[in-house]
Amino acid sequence: MFTVPDSPVITVPSYRQNLGTTPLIFLAGPIKNAPNWQAEAISIFLAMKPQPTIANPRGSDPWHGDYKAQVDWERLHLNHACKYGVVLFWMSREASHDCRRSYAQTTRIEWGRVFERFLNQGARIAIGVETGFSGEKYIKDMIDTEAPALRINSDLTDTCYSAFNSLKS
Repeated sequence: MFTVPDSPVITVPSYRQNLGTTPLIFLAGPIKNAPNWQAEAISIFLAMKPQPTIANPRGSDPWHGDYKAQVDWERLHLNHACKYGVVLFWMSREASHDCRRSYAQTTRIEWGRVFERFLNQGARIAIGVETGFSGEKYIKDMIDTEAPALRINSDLTDTCYSAFNSLKS
C-alpha cells in the first residue's frame, strides 16, 4: 500500500519538499472559467481509505498574482505525479466564457505532454471528459487511436476511482 503525509491535500502555493517517492494524484484540468471540480474530487478522495495524497493547483487563491510560483508549483507536482503517482485529468465544461482567453488552454498543453509520457515512459493517467467540453471529440479520438485500452470516463467520481486504483497497481 502507500503512506500518507500529515495532510493528504497539497495546494498552491505550499510546497512539500519531502515527498520522496510518495504516490501523488495531481488534479489536472481547467481552473480559470471552470467550476470548482477540484473541491468535489477532493471530497471523493477524502472518503477513500487510505486517503491518497493529492496535489490541487487551484488552491484557495490560484491566481494570487505570482505567475512564476504557480507554474513552478504545478511543474514540480505534475512531474512528481508522472513519476510516482497518477495524473487525473478532468476536462470539465466551461462555466463562464472569456473571449480574451481560450478555455482550458494550459490544460490542453499539459494533456499533450502527459499523454506522451503515458505512451512513451509509462506515466499513469486517469482521464474524464465531461459531455460538452470543447475538444471532447478530438481527445476521445486521440485516445481511441493511440491508447485504446485507456478508459475514458464521463463522470468525475469514476475518474477519481480510476486514479485511486492506478495508485494501487
